[in-house]
Amino acid sequence: MTAFQFAAGIIIGLTNAYMILVFLRAAATWLPYGAQARFRTVINFVGSITDPLLNFVKRIFPAQMGNMDLSPVIAILLIYIARMALLKLAAVFLLPGA
Repeated sequence: MTAFQFAAGIIIGLTNAYMILVFLRAAATWLPYGAQARFRTVINFVGSITDPLLNFVKRIFPAQMGNMDLSPVIAILLIYIARMALLKLAAVFLLPGA
């Protein structure tokens, strides 16, 4: 395994995990109140990890479609763009001749 493969695996794994957490945070808002109360500790934990990014996105892109908040969609898109930039940066530094 080369250094680039190792770095790419870490970058992809971390960004995938964060995108899943953002999706779970968005999906948790659709749960009925009883289910939200049952999973309150998990929802709070996921929120503590994802809310800084989602609040930043809401400040920069106050996008709503009717009553639906689009900040998780924008956040996932931004995470994906950041992943591509980090992979390109890793390729430049870790692959010879890239």
